[in-house]
Amino acid sequence: PFGCMPSSSVSDGVQSFITELYPQAIFLPIETTGDGAVNVYSRVQMQLFKARQQAAAEVERALADTGQTIEGVRDFVARHPRLSHAFHKSPHRAGCTAADLVYDVAARRNPVRYWLARAASVILRHEQLADHEAHEKLLAVARTAADKAKSAKRAKTMKPTAPAPTPSVEPVARA
Repeated sequence: PFGCMPSSSVSDGVQSFITELYPQAIFLPIETTGDGAVNVYSRVQMQLFKARQQAAAEVERALADTGQTIEGVRDFVARHPRLSHAFHKSPHRAGCTAADLVYDVAARRNPVRYWLARAASVILRHEQLADHEAHEKLLAVARTAADKAKSAKRAKTMKPTAPAPTPSVEPVARA
C-alpha cells in the first residue's frame, strides 16, 4: 500500500530472517529513491512512536517481573551514579536498554547473587556464544543475499550470444 516500501526477494528474505532472530526488534526498511524525504520522515516517525510504546511496555513488564517501582529504580541509580554513565551497559535481557537497566538494578540489589551470576556468565560465556552465533547466522544470510544479487546483476548485464551461423550447402547442378 505504501509507495516507499521496498519489496524484493532479497529485502523480504532479510526482513523475515532478522525478525525471526530478533522478534522484539522493529524492522524499518526505507527506500532512498522515489518521493524522497517526506515519506522517509513519515515512516521514521511512525516507527519511533511504535518503538516508544514497545519500550514503555517492556519497562512495565520488567518492573512487574522484578517487583520494583520506577521510583525505586531511579533512587537506586541516583545512589550508584556509574549506572547512569554513558558507557554503562546493563546485561541484555529485553529489547530496550531501559528494561535492561531495570533487570540490572534488581540483580544488584542482592550483591552476592549478582556477582555469582556474573561470574557464572563469564565462566560459561553463554551471552557471548549466543551473540556470536546470531551474528554468524546474520552474516551468512547477508553473504547469501549479496551473492544472489551479484549473480542476478551479472545475468542481467550478460548479453546472450547468438549461435554461430551454420554454413549452408547449396546443391551443385550436374550437367
